[in-house]
Amino acid sequence: MSLLFWIASATIILAATSFVRRQRGILEAAAVMVCSLPLVAEVLSRLSISSPVLVERSFPGIHGLESSPNWLGFVWLTGALFAFCRLAAGLVTVMQWRRRSVPLDSPTAQRIAGLVNASPIRVVRQVRVSSDIATPMVVPGWPSTILLPQDWTEWSDDLRTASIHHEWHHLMKRDGWRTLALAVFSAVWWFHPLALWLRHYWQDQTELEADEAATRRSDPTIYATALLDIASAPRTGSWVPVLSVGFAAVGRHRLERRIAAILKADHRLPSQNCSGPAVVGLLCLGAFLAWTGCNPLSSPPAETGSRVDEARLRLTAEPFPADS
Repeated sequence: MSLLFWIASATIILAATSFVRRQRGILEAAAVMVCSLPLVAEVLSRLSISSPVLVERSFPGIHGLESSPNWLGFVWLTGALFAFCRLAAGLVTVMQWRRRSVPLDSPTAQRIAGLVNASPIRVVRQVRVSSDIATPMVVPGWPSTILLPQDWTEWSDDLRTASIHHEWHHLMKRDGWRTLALAVFSAVWWFHPLALWLRHYWQDQTELEADEAATRRSDPTIYATALLDIASAPRTGSWVPVLSVGFAAVGRHRLERRIAAILKADHRLPSQNCSGPAVVGLLCLGAFLAWTGCNPLSSPPAETGSRVDEARLRLTAEPFPADS
C-alpha cells in the first residue's frame, strides 16, 4: 500500500466514523483500523489476492510523487518528534507524581472501598494522595492509579462521592492506557485534522460517561457546581504537558457540554458498547480499502516476454559467425 493511498484511506475511514453514531468503541475501532491498513494490505498481497489496482490506474504518477518530495517526510518527522517529546515529558511528569504520592490512611481507604464496592487492599494499591495536583485524575501505569489531591478529604461528602465514582469508572474502563494509546495515535497522525478530532471527541465521550456514573449517587447540581468551581479556580504552578495521558481536567471551553449533560433531566448517555452494524460496516470499509491498495506479489508479464525473445534469438543465431 502506497503512503498517499494510506492517508486517503484513513481520511475515508475517519470521515465515515464522524457520520455514524459516535460511541467510544467505534472511535477506538476506527483508530486501530487506520493503523492496521498497511498490515492488512501486506497480508492480502502475500496471499496473492488480486487487487483492482485502482491507485495506479487513476493516479499513474503516484509513485513519482512518493519518491520525489523528501521534504514531506522531513516535515512529518519534525512534527512527530515534537509530539512524542511532549508525550514523553508528560509521562515523566506522571511518573514523578506517582513516585511522590503517598498511600491512603486506613479510614479513608475503608470509606472509599465501601463507596466503590471493592476490597480495601485494592483501594490502597490503586488510590494514592498527591500534593502535585488540584483535581482527581487517573494516570496510566502498572497498575493504573487514581491520584487524589491533598485536600480531597476536606471536600463535601457529595463531591467526594461523585469524584471517586468518576475516577473509579475511568479505572475500571482502563481509560488511562486507552488515553495513552490514543495519544500515540494522534502523535503519529498529528497532521490529520480528523485524527485529532477523533482523539478529542473520544476524551469528551469518556468524561461524559464518567460524569453519568458519578451523578448516579450524588446530586447533579452539586456536581456541576463543583466542576464550575474547579474550572474557575486559579491555576498554580508551571504548565506540564500531561493532558495527553491523564484525566486531570478538560479545557474550560469543553466543560459547557459536560455541565449541560449533567443538568439535563434525561442526561443518561446511550450504551457505549459498539453497535453491531456500525462495526461490521467499518470492518467492510477497511477491508475493501486494504484490498484496493494491496499490490499482489506476482512476476511481471514483461519479464516472461523478454525470456521468450532471448530464447528465439539464441535459436536463430549462427553457431560460428567468424567462419562466414
